[in-house]
Amino acid sequence: MTSNPPCAGRMYLFEPYKHSNESQESRWRRMQKAQEICKKCPLLHQQECRKCKNQVALPRGVWYGEISVPPPRKRKRKKSK
Repeated sequence: MTSNPPCAGRMYLFEPYKHSNESQESRWRRMQKAQEICKKCPLLHQQECRKCKNQVALPRGVWYGEISVPPPRKRKRKKSK
């Protein structure tokens, strides 16, 4: 890539695993923010981003403008007696 992509130096946003003291909902919001950064990237439609994703055995996180993890499950509230 000839110029730095908007994700440069912000990879913590794109990581698939939960950070310490981070709720599942916060993790999902963080990854949605990463997705928005990725979608606005002028390099998104270049082949180099796609090549990077394809070189990873099991891509997780935000890659090529897509979130590669399932969204958080809604917690079921226990009915009070």
